[in-house]
Amino acid sequence: ALKICTELGDRQGRADALWSLADAHRLRREYDHAIPLYFQALEIRSDLGDRKGKADGLWGLADAYRVPSEYSQAIPLYSEALKIWTELGDRKSSADALWGLADTYRLRSEYDQAIPLYSQVLEIRTHLGDREGRAAALCGLADARRRRTEHDQAIPLYLGELRPGFCSTLHVRFQVTASVA
Repeated sequence: ALKICTELGDRQGRADALWSLADAHRLRREYDHAIPLYFQALEIRSDLGDRKGKADGLWGLADAYRVPSEYSQAIPLYSEALKIWTELGDRKSSADALWGLADTYRLRSEYDQAIPLYSQVLEIRTHLGDREGRAAALCGLADARRRRTEHDQAIPLYLGELRPGFCSTLHVRFQVTASVA
């Protein structure tokens, strides 16, 4: 698709193909391949005035930086994506950006930053009826509380409508029984 769109001069199609290719590499944890592709897609989408596409690219790029612990690169990208999605009224995507920011701050052990962001995600996901997104927010919020040794606040969050093992499937590492015992 990338080659054909390039040959046809279809810039939007090229940006979409680049983004999809970048996303595939990100999901395979091939961040060195994903990042330059996201940048190319982001440049084209910016040139085309595609604000939603730009925000999508910023989020993908932020996630490609967050996962391998390049947090200082991820934060401004998530923040910019959040700003665009908020302006566009896209609450689901705004919650995705807030979750990325919250998780990045949690991973940096900046729990005072993470907790209010996870709380915002929880509120949005609850309003949208997104139970899986709500559970992810509860896991992050609980983990931040636990790491601040606020076990009395963490336990009910871990128990809040979570099925056993859900948090671990989200790659949130914790052991409730070992940590709070």
